[in-house]
Amino acid sequence: MGELEEYRRKIDRTDSEIVRLLAERMREVKKIGRLKRENSLPVIDEERERQVYRRVMEIAREYGLCPEHIRDIYRVIINDSRKAER
Repeated sequence: MGELEEYRRKIDRTDSEIVRLLAERMREVKKIGRLKRENSLPVIDEERERQVYRRVMEIAREYGLCPEHIRDIYRVIINDSRKAER
């Protein structure tokens, strides 16, 4: 069981890092939201969102991950980001 527990600890550390990075991303999203409000820009930028999806799906391919799954994860992240920008 020692090997299993070590893998689980590594996953726990990775999960912590993922959540930390999501929090960092959200801080930047809120800054962007403030700038958009100050400059009367729309919250939704469809072209930028398409760029993000293309980019993360390409990165997923590079790492051998399913691009569609990563896109689905980013849909949730982007929807949450839209809420934070408002």
